[in-house]
Amino acid sequence: MKNFDRTAVRLILSFGLAWICAGCESRLEAALELAGENRPELEAVLQHYSTDKADSLKYRAARFLIENLPLHYGYAGKGLEDFKCDYDSLFCDKDIPRQVLRGRAKNYNPDFTNVHPAFDLSELSRDFLIRHIDNAFATLDYPWTKGLSFGDFCEYVLPYRIENELAEDWMPHYRDFLAEIIRPLQQAGADRYIAARTIQDSLRRMDYEVIDESVMRMALRPSDYLRAAGGACPEITSLMWYALRCVGLPVNYDYIIQWANRSQSHSWNSLRVDSVLYSFGMSDPEFGKHFESRPQERVGKVYRKMFSFQPQSLPNQRGALAEGIPPAFRSPFIKDVSESYFDGIDLAMKLTIPIAAKKKFAYLVVFDNRNWVPVAWSRIKRGRVAFDHVEKGCAYMVMYYDRGLLLPATDPFTVSKEGGVAVRKPDGAEVSVTLKRKYPVFFELEFILNRVKNGRFQVADSPDFRDARTVYVTPEVPEARPYYAQLGDSITFRYIRYLSPSGAFVNMAEVGFYAPSGEKLVGEIIGTEGSYGNSGDDKYKLFDGDPLTYFNAPQESRCWGGMAFDRPQTLGSVMFLPRNDDNFIQADELYELFYCRDGRFVSLGRRIGDRTHVLHYDNVPGNALLLLRNHTKGKEERIFTYENDEQVWW
Repeated sequence: MKNFDRTAVRLILSFGLAWICAGCESRLEAALELAGENRPELEAVLQHYSTDKADSLKYRAARFLIENLPLHYGYAGKGLEDFKCDYDSLFCDKDIPRQVLRGRAKNYNPDFTNVHPAFDLSELSRDFLIRHIDNAFATLDYPWTKGLSFGDFCEYVLPYRIENELAEDWMPHYRDFLAEIIRPLQQAGADRYIAARTIQDSLRRMDYEVIDESVMRMALRPSDYLRAAGGACPEITSLMWYALRCVGLPVNYDYIIQWANRSQSHSWNSLRVDSVLYSFGMSDPEFGKHFESRPQERVGKVYRKMFSFQPQSLPNQRGALAEGIPPAFRSPFIKDVSESYFDGIDLAMKLTIPIAAKKKFAYLVVFDNRNWVPVAWSRIKRGRVAFDHVEKGCAYMVMYYDRGLLLPATDPFTVSKEGGVAVRKPDGAEVSVTLKRKYPVFFELEFILNRVKNGRFQVADSPDFRDARTVYVTPEVPEARPYYAQLGDSITFRYIRYLSPSGAFVNMAEVGFYAPSGEKLVGEIIGTEGSYGNSGDDKYKLFDGDPLTYFNAPQESRCWGGMAFDRPQTLGSVMFLPRNDDNFIQADELYELFYCRDGRFVSLGRRIGDRTHVLHYDNVPGNALLLLRNHTKGKEERIFTYENDEQVWW
């Protein structure tokens, strides 16, 4: 598939470079000329709308599409036909449990050997284009399209595809699906904001699972999203794009190539109403506040998928194709919309690490927990680069792209929340560091930790705990790691439990009970039956030795898990581990600390974790960017600096 993408990019750009330099008439004629045998089909569309003055806007819309057709394509071939059958059976059963659906998406590996690009210029028929143009203009009857400019209509309502999905007459499918939602909105004369918010809220409630793994969108028809049992961000964003545009709402497909402070990419929708840009996803509980619920996450740079050729895209820059372009920037339809999302800064950097090959372009990169990923590009001028409107509060580096590899061009640097730039070149000083984690605590985990305070460890001699005695109350905990509490040696009991505080649903990963000698006490597991949503995360998870499983109780309060013994026991201490991400320092696991020198990570040695749940390193280069890796298990890790005796995550 990568070869097909590369071939398609070169073919469309060989035309696109000439297209962008041509005048309006030349662009249309160039498109018709390139259509070859399909030229009569395209000319028939223009002729269809040229006979009646009432169709003058439709004629202009047809020109807009045809002039841009050479730059758009989908895929065809036997592999897609096989995929359609697999998709229906694997991903369209609404009764599939979430875990099964996720497993199918993760493990499915379709064979696209016999797949090739199918260019719209030579494939689309007159009937398809006329139907689509008429359907798009029908959306102008909705009251919320009042004030929509023709230019915005062409760019944000008229297009028949997002990217490389299968071309389909999708507007009627989506209008039928949304008919009961749209009708009262239309009758009430709803405005653009109300219409979009209502449709988003209705789709949020549909039976659709949000999963982590994306399927092959380029092999899907737009109507497939309505039948699917679930999807990841690209599928969800696409579904919303179709649903809102089918009724004339000029919604955008916005995305980031890579989070600037964590792994993965992300996409969402946005809609401008007057001067306000509302960002949202299908599953958001509150319309227009997509990033308000993600206060810790950094985007670095934000892009938008457009239909028209973008003159400022990297493929349109002289010398870019010959030098080679990273996959994320090979599309000529990318528009940088970062200024709509954050108060950024303009970066100007000197390239300090040369390579043998002479390069015209360099890339601003962020760390995805394992590798550096390009998120912006700059032409190199006299050994310097400039990147416009970059987000603050992030770590970056500049790299070259050379034959498919990224090579360092500078040391990494951090940009503070205030906009101060600090180059992280190791200095001559050496420091001692105490490390508690290999990955930051994000807001989801902070929320869980807030549920720990005021849990109770209780002992009793009766199985119903009517004579319960509280021997320990859990304090507020700042970190997701095991906690131990010594209790003395005079507590005897037959039954013991951890009783969850109000509103917590237990959310404890592990609980342990120990005799004064330190021996672990093991009895019969007892406690509240069941789990939240019948997920299987029941009381037995408290004692399975796995830090990543947890008891998610069926009710928010008065739920508990514990043990019963056939004879009295003496309690010396208890242990509890809150629900967590397993990124704390684990006993008996192998860790390695790295620092970044000349753009590459260099080892500072390996350590075995112990029950203190911290690691100590001496002789660490000052001012360096650091990375801690667990060689025993896990994949989440994050770059950090060490400042004021604390790990500062980037």
